[in-house]
Amino acid sequence: MMNIVERVKNILLQPKTEWPVIDPELTSTQTLYTGYIMPLAAIGPIAMLIGLSVVGVQTPFMGTVRMSFPSLLSQVAVSYVLGLAGVYALALIINTLAPTFGGTSNLMQALKVAAYGATAAWVGGIFHLIPSLAILGLLAALYTLYLLYLGLPVLMKSPPERSMGYTVSVVIAAIVLFVVIGAVSAAFVGVPLAVTQSREEQETTKQLDQFGKNLESFTKGLEKAGQSGKNSETGDAPANLGDAFQAAGNVMQAFNQAASGGKLVEPVDFRQLKALLPEAVGNLHRAEASGEKSTALGITISKAEARYTGEDHRTIDVIISDIGNASGFASLALYAWTNNDIDKDSPTGYEKTTTFRGYKAYEKYNTRDHSGEMGLLIEKRFVVEAKGADVSMEELKGMLDKLDLSKLAGMKG
Repeated sequence: MMNIVERVKNILLQPKTEWPVIDPELTSTQTLYTGYIMPLAAIGPIAMLIGLSVVGVQTPFMGTVRMSFPSLLSQVAVSYVLGLAGVYALALIINTLAPTFGGTSNLMQALKVAAYGATAAWVGGIFHLIPSLAILGLLAALYTLYLLYLGLPVLMKSPPERSMGYTVSVVIAAIVLFVVIGAVSAAFVGVPLAVTQSREEQETTKQLDQFGKNLESFTKGLEKAGQSGKNSETGDAPANLGDAFQAAGNVMQAFNQAASGGKLVEPVDFRQLKALLPEAVGNLHRAEASGEKSTALGITISKAEARYTGEDHRTIDVIISDIGNASGFASLALYAWTNNDIDKDSPTGYEKTTTFRGYKAYEKYNTRDHSGEMGLLIEKRFVVEAKGADVSMEELKGMLDKLDLSKLAGMKG
C-alpha cells in the first residue's frame, strides 16, 4: 500500500517527477478510495466541524456564532459523501474527454488523475479550522489546476502541447457538475443565519451511523457506475460527455440509495401534486399553475406550483415538491431548515422552526414589507411552501391549511 504522507508531499512539492511514478502503478477503485481519497477528503469536513462548532464565526452584530456540535455532525457527513462522489464524477469527465485531446481513454488512470490532482484542495481544507481563514483553502485549491495540467499528459497520454486545452475543458465540464454538488452541499453545510439549538444526541448518532454503514455500499456503487463505459479493465470511455454525466448520475443515485436505507423511491407524477392545488382560497384565485419532473445527477424531483392573486394585488405562491429517490438526504440538503432548529428575531422580522398540523414547519416573515414564507416537511419526503408579498403569516398558514396534506402524505406509499 502506498505511503500516503510521502505521496502527498511528493505530489505537492515535486509533481513533475511524481506523476511519472504514479503512471505505472497498479491499483483499484476501492484501494484508491480507502487508502487515499477517503482519508484526505475528510480533512476539510473535520476541520469545518471543529471550526464552526468550537472556534465560531465572527459577525458584526451577533459576535461569535457557533453551530451546535451534534447538529453539525450530520451536515459535514453529507458534505463528505458528496465530495467522494465528485471525485469519481471528475474521473468520468477526464476519461471521456481524453480522445478529444489525443489521449487514451482509461478510467482507472483518470481516477488516479482526479484523486492525486485534488490533493491540494483536500490539504487546503485544514484552513477551515479557523473559519476566517477558509478563503486560503480556496487559494490552495487553485493549485489543483496546475496538478491536473501536469498529470493529464502523463497518465492520459495526451500530447503535452494540448494539456492546456485539455485542462480547461475538464474544468469547464466539471463546473457544470460541481455547481450542482456545491449548491447541495453549501445549502446544507453553510454558515447559518441563526444560531441553531442542539438536537437530541440520539437522533444525530443514528444519522451518522446510517452514513457510516452505507459508505461501503457507496463505494460499490462507484464501481458499478464505472461499468456504464465499455470496459473498466481496458479503460474504454463512454461514447460522449452525455454518457459521462449519465454515469455520474449513476454514482449519485447509488449514494441516494445508500443514504435512504437501500431504497430508491420514484417521485409521484407532478400532475397528482398539481391536483392538490385548489382553484381558489378565500378571495385569492389561482392565476396560473404548472408542474414538472426533472432529473440531475441521479436526483429526481417532481414539483407543482401555482400563483394566487387577489384584487388588492396580494400574491401567494404555493409549491409542492416530491424529493422522491433522494428522500434520504436531499430533503435535508436542499431545505436546510429541516435539519436545524431556528429561532431568530430582528428589527425587521423573525425566522423560526415550529410545527403545523403535526408536521415540522419553517416560518420567515419581514414586518417592514409584509412578505414571508412558510414551509412544511411531510413524511420526510414532501416539501410544501407558501411564499407571499403584502400578506400576513396567518394568510400563509391559511393557504397551507386548505391543502389536503393528509392526501399528500398518503402518496408516500
